[in-house]
Amino acid sequence: MNRPMESPQAAFYRQFIAQGDLCFDVGANSGDKTNVFLELGARVVAVEPQIKCADILRNKFGLNPNCIIIDKALGTGEGEGIMYLNDADVLSTLSTEWIERMQESGRFQGALWRNQISVPLTSLDRLIEQHGVPAFCKIDVEGYEWHVLQGLSLPLPALSIEFAEETIHNSVHCIHRLLELGDYEFNCVKGDNTSLEFNQWVDLATICSHLGQRTERFMWGDVYARQKG
Repeated sequence: MNRPMESPQAAFYRQFIAQGDLCFDVGANSGDKTNVFLELGARVVAVEPQIKCADILRNKFGLNPNCIIIDKALGTGEGEGIMYLNDADVLSTLSTEWIERMQESGRFQGALWRNQISVPLTSLDRLIEQHGVPAFCKIDVEGYEWHVLQGLSLPLPALSIEFAEETIHNSVHCIHRLLELGDYEFNCVKGDNTSLEFNQWVDLATICSHLGQRTERFMWGDVYARQKG
């Protein structure tokens, strides 16, 4: 019997994720990446504080024993946070700075953050206590990545953080934070591409210089980090 063809996203993430691995999908939204990780045979903890999105995740994956849905946001520790809601739920965020910079740049013209809600907060450290150390952790939280990493006290084997040209300084802070935790090397992907920018993984100076070039307007993507060795 022929096996179904693997999706480009699954083929890309296979370099980080093996059958049976634990993954964290932080900022899971409606579960696109959760679905990819499950396709690879991973066990997934999907973290999503927006009620509408968490309901979508439960409808998609609620009966899957390999998926646990956490309807919270991540931050420095346990508590409550304010989430600013956009009509496009992928733009909802806990970061007022991210909203301000996006409004200044005009990236999302017409986008409005009309409402705000209180959301429960937990941390990566707490998730690790409850579920174990993930082989891979995706963090896509619209400018709140630094706060998420402040809630982590040990190095993870591999992870990704979203970047955007308006908040490159935040991405650089995140990279420095990772190097406080462990010995990492870096790469990146622009937009929704499924190929790494560098043929060889690079150091702090190289990845920061690359991000700082801003060769195109409204550049965005993900920085990938993996422990050396």
